[in-house]
Amino acid sequence: MSDLRDGRGDELSRRELERQIQDLRRDKVKMDDNIRRMESTQKRMFGEEQEAKQEEREKRPSKVTAAQDDEKKDDEDDDKKEDDEDKKDDEDKKKQKGRRGW
Repeated sequence: MSDLRDGRGDELSRRELERQIQDLRRDKVKMDDNIRRMESTQKRMFGEEQEAKQEEREKRPSKVTAAQDDEKKDDEDDDKKEDDEDKKDDEDKKKQKGRRGW
């Protein structure tokens, strides 16, 4: 008879252990879901902040870019002055040629 009691006791403890294991696995799945939701919320919240900062950086020229733009404008102004001077020289030459021909 002791064999029957030992067999039932083992069976009950086995069922109890299986139930506890299932409960723990279920709890683990719930915790994993909660972690995923929290991580996605974190990414969304801080992702928006990062995007806003990035947009602000893109709108505001950096010091290097501003310096390059200034240099480019100076170069364009110099080129325009040179072109204007060349035109004046050409006009002066035409006037001089025209006077000689008279």
